[in-house]
Amino acid sequence: SQKDTTGGTKKSKAAYVSCTTSGVIDDMSDPFPFTSSGSQWLGITDRVMGGSSNGSLTRETIDGKLANVLRGNVSLVSGNNGGFIQMA
Repeated sequence: SQKDTTGGTKKSKAAYVSCTTSGVIDDMSDPFPFTSSGSQWLGITDRVMGGSSNGSLTRETIDGKLANVLRGNVSLVSGNNGGFIQMA
């Protein structure tokens, strides 16, 4: 394994298993926002299309279980065809 820029241990590329093989997108064994399948979580909002929605991603413990959490405000301004936030 290698050191990552946050001071943790980074897996070698061969250690990651594709989610199409394992069926698991993220077992949460890697530090957030990185996934156990070798990618990382991203937040996307309608701002990419001129909207005004906003959001944030965090990893939190909720009711004793680790969870990736998306929070935000979706702007439903008329004339904007609604808005969106998503975690991908």
